[in-house]
Amino acid sequence: MTLQIFLIVLLVPILIWAFNIFDNLIKLEFESFHQQWIADGRPSGLYWRPTDYQPSFKSGIATQKSMLVLLFCRLEWVASSDYASRLQRKYRILVLTWNVCLILWFSIRGIVQ
Repeated sequence: MTLQIFLIVLLVPILIWAFNIFDNLIKLEFESFHQQWIADGRPSGLYWRPTDYQPSFKSGIATQKSMLVLLFCRLEWVASSDYASRLQRKYRILVLTWNVCLILWFSIRGIVQ
């Protein structure tokens, strides 16, 4: 039980940090690459929302798509900004850390039990 508490205390902040980095990427896209943000379906962050944001099924799908695309693709608008590139790198590292730790956690749980 102690290992589970330790991992939860370790992993939850990593996940929240990844969500915040994703929000910063979407906010940057909204503020500095607005036409691309519109073309991407007007995604919102998980915590951050534009002031005139109207939640919809389409924007929810755009947010989920952006979460995946930013993990696996190097978008033009990201490549054109050093700040966006650093944010994307942090986002990828945090999501990778989250996933590797979860896999290890479940592997250790399977071995211990």
